Amino acid sequence: MSNNGEAAARAQALLEDSPAHQEEMVDYLVALARIESPTDVPGSQAAVQALLSKSLRSLGFEVRTVGGRGCDDHLWAVPVHRAHGAPAQLLIGHTDTVWPMG
Repeated sequence: MSNNGEAAARAQALLEDSPAHQEEMVDYLVALARIESPTDVPGSQAAVQALLSKSLRSLGFEVRTVGGRGCDDHLWAVPVHRAHGAPAQLLIGHTDTVWPMG
């Protein structure tokens, strides 16, 4: 099977399996959303990043914290077991919110 065929099969399997995990996924998103992490409070993203790091490690990723410049730290994660040259994904996001504390 080609890489595209393998990717399509994995995507289909995820779509079919995701309804069984809906409550778990919603609970996780609620937990993330409840962590206060305003941009202007140094260190406030640490709790969000700790939760994400724990989750990524449980999924088989090596996680490192990379110091930010003029902002909080960044997470860097790669699969522990990944064949050299295998396709990879880049996920970029932010862990701060626009809301003030409280």
